[in-house]
Amino acid sequence: MKIKSKQILWLGVIAVLAILKYFHLFQGLVGHWLFLLPLSIGLTWILSNLEQKAQESSKKKELHYENLDKLRYFFSVIIIILHFRPFVGTLDRLDIAINYMLGRICVPMFFFISSYFIAKKEKDSKNYISNYLRSLIPVYLVWSAFYIPFLLQYLAPHGAEIVSYFSSFPIYIGIPLLIGMIPVGILILLLYSGVYYHLWYFPAFFLSLWILEKWKKKFPVSILLFLSFGLLLLGATETYYGLLPNGFQSWIHSYFDIFITTRNFLFFGLFYVTFGYSVGRKEIHYQPYSSLMVFLCGFLLIFEGLFILTITRKNSNILLSPVLLIYFLFNLLIHVKPHATRTRKYQLRTLYKYYYLTHPMLILLVQYLTIKMTILKGHAVIQTLLLLGMTHLLSIGIIELKKKFPKWVI
Repeated sequence: MKIKSKQILWLGVIAVLAILKYFHLFQGLVGHWLFLLPLSIGLTWILSNLEQKAQESSKKKELHYENLDKLRYFFSVIIIILHFRPFVGTLDRLDIAINYMLGRICVPMFFFISSYFIAKKEKDSKNYISNYLRSLIPVYLVWSAFYIPFLLQYLAPHGAEIVSYFSSFPIYIGIPLLIGMIPVGILILLLYSGVYYHLWYFPAFFLSLWILEKWKKKFPVSILLFLSFGLLLLGATETYYGLLPNGFQSWIHSYFDIFITTRNFLFFGLFYVTFGYSVGRKEIHYQPYSSLMVFLCGFLLIFEGLFILTITRKNSNILLSPVLLIYFLFNLLIHVKPHATRTRKYQLRTLYKYYYLTHPMLILLVQYLTIKMTILKGHAVIQTLLLLGMTHLLSIGIIELKKKFPKWVI
């Protein structure tokens, strides 16, 4: 790299570190400003190496998609830890970093990358989106059916309340109303929230793709990208609820009484699906200083994550800093040539798929074992390693079963 480029990287790094130090974000880790010098030099060396590798690959027009599988595998592990939340009350800073920062870019990146590849494959098959959705729907329905007992277990404590509500009507109204609500409830679960908490991703992704497919037949995708970003800003009102005027808070409160969350296809999934699809339709070029932009956007993510802890919020599902972060991280990763790695018996993309599908039931199992086994109580790291190990083994087991019974295992 040219000396000027390294100077720009170094100035960017030291400026961010100085701000972090000024706001005491290094408290307990470092005690002196002089620490910034070796740290900034080390980070600049890492970023400059990434920048150089990315520029070399860009000149050769090489794209390294295998990095994206590694990223999604890593993010699937982060999602598992995010849902488990083992570090609350023990390693609170680590919990904050995962729950309010790193964990908030995982799902947007999954939306983005999946839609990017859909756009690429659609060039060879005009009906690719429709065929792709048809192939995923059976997977979603089978796993939704699998998690119905877990849903019923969750609803069991509320059974008396539900019965009491319907019994308040005359019997000739209450029973038909209850029976009629069952299919309505199933539709809401399948098309909105998911049968179990992690399955919301599927209807959000499906409906976002469906809207995109219908839209692009009549209107430019760029307009949908702009409109969906506006919807994302509306969705972020659940995070920034405390900063809104009272009148708008009242409207948001009314919305939440009905729809519970803005973490859905309209206010969350649609933008990132459209964003990834828009990038995938074009020939991608390396954006200079993407390594520095990843670092700067990472700083914004840290700042936003800490900031929302200081305000009143409905939830923290939607942050705004991931918008630029996932783009530059994506742009950097596909241009950085990875080190040669040994051939894996199990593809990462298959593993992270089953990590995501299976981990909620294993979280319940680990929580049960923690109650029964003294050795696990108060040991968050051991609990986490046990959960990840069990998830990995179960995923491998399912993959092996699928090899033997491809028609019966999804």
